[in-house]
Amino acid sequence: MSIPPPRPPVQTRPRTWLRLTRLDIGPILGSMAAVLLTPEAQEEFDVLPAVVKERMRNLFRRLAKWPDVSGAKALTGDLAGSYRLRTGDYRLRFRVKGGTVLVHKIGHRKDVYED
Repeated sequence: MSIPPPRPPVQTRPRTWLRLTRLDIGPILGSMAAVLLTPEAQEEFDVLPAVVKERMRNLFRRLAKWPDVSGAKALTGDLAGSYRLRTGDYRLRFRVKGGTVLVHKIGHRKDVYED
């Protein structure tokens, strides 16, 4: 009876300080960007009312078609480099890096521009 050779060590990915949530927004024909949420944005999304969540999901679908997104407004001042989309009184604040749309904040219009 022979002893099997030892297994090679399992390769693990390095831990990162930021865990992003990839959205499952269904198949989108001609999509050009991956939409990711920061942990803060995911928490903010989770506590939204159901009706607003559905409207935000529609915004996520629109964002996946970046740069062909109507209604996106470039922000200025301290938030320069970020964009916002609105749905009613709620806003979605995001940045675009290459082929990725990174959502930073989701919430009511009175809170979403604060850091």
